[in-house]
Amino acid sequence: LSCRRCVVVGNGHRLKNSSLGETINKYDVVIRLNNAPVHKYEKDVGSKTTLRFFYPESADFDPQLDNNPDTLLVLVPFKPLDIQWMKIILNNEKRVCDFISYNSVILAID
Repeated sequence: LSCRRCVVVGNGHRLKNSSLGETINKYDVVIRLNNAPVHKYEKDVGSKTTLRFFYPESADFDPQLDNNPDTLLVLVPFKPLDIQWMKIILNNEKRVCDFISYNSVILAID
């Protein structure tokens, strides 16, 4: 991955009506955070996504809708329950509890 010029695009409201999409797309690497939408907002946020960092709470996005075919998805676990979630997903295990997102906290419900 060559990165001479990189830009990190957050998912805040500040880019709305900014018309920065073309400028963002000119960067070698475009890094996006969580499930910030791109589809329908290309004029303001661009259409290019090189890397998308996300927490398990935001893993419900459609990877084909808001990413390019060669986008690298990077899971960012930061608490023990995230590691458990990742293990279940990677091993295709049957879940014994449900995970609920509540105010940016994942709860395990038995």
